[in-house]
Amino acid sequence: RRLNDSHIEKVMNDAVQRVEDQVQNIKDLRAKRSQDFNDQMRVIMKRVEKEHFQKQKDEQTLQEYHQAQIRTKEVIKNSEDKKAQENAYYGPKSKGYINYNNEFKDAKNKR
Repeated sequence: RRLNDSHIEKVMNDAVQRVEDQVQNIKDLRAKRSQDFNDQMRVIMKRVEKEHFQKQKDEQTLQEYHQAQIRTKEVIKNSEDKKAQENAYYGPKSKGYINYNNEFKDAKNKR
């Protein structure tokens, strides 16, 4: 009878230990899962922020481009100097840049 009592106690302790181990495993799994989820969310948020900043940058660049176009048209309109109008329209002639339109015009005029 005494042997049976100690045996039952041992079995009970083993069962309690197994349950505690399982509970701890579940807690660990939950913690790991929430950590993984947080990591994924962090990655996604970084990507979203990056795309947002890129979009802002693109919009700003586009606005600057439109403003430059408007300024160019104003310069062309306000300028009485034909050369200045050409420079505003085509950009100043750099080395190696040929304005074919004017050369063809000149050639036609000479004929």
